[in-house]
Amino acid sequence: MFSKNKKYGMIKMEDVMKPTEKLRKMLLEEELKLRKKQPEHWAKTKYRKYAKPYTDEELEKIKELDDKRKTDRKEKKATAKQEMKKISNKTKKENPKKSKGKKRTKKQSVKKQAKSKSKKK
Repeated sequence: MFSKNKKYGMIKMEDVMKPTEKLRKMLLEEELKLRKKQPEHWAKTKYRKYAKPYTDEELEKIKELDDKRKTDRKEKKATAKQEMKKISNKTKKENPKKSKGKKRTKKQSVKKQAKSKSKKK
């Protein structure tokens, strides 16, 4: 069976699902994949009419995934920082900078010349 839709053309009736447990599970899996900051995000989307409040188990699962994501992110940042330090230390050892002393600006050099001329007189 097909139904007409102006925007998308022909759509199978199977694609337009009824609010079932299967759809709820699918939406929950989608939410867990996205790991949104707002755990009830999917309830605010086009699936609003199928939404039910989360059970305690589902909320715990979402919190665990969020914590895991945060710790993974921190670890990645820390390892990236350490790698950058290693790379910068290697380049410093390979190419040490030779210090030539302080460079004088034009004003400083003019003042020094003026002082030396005044001492000679």
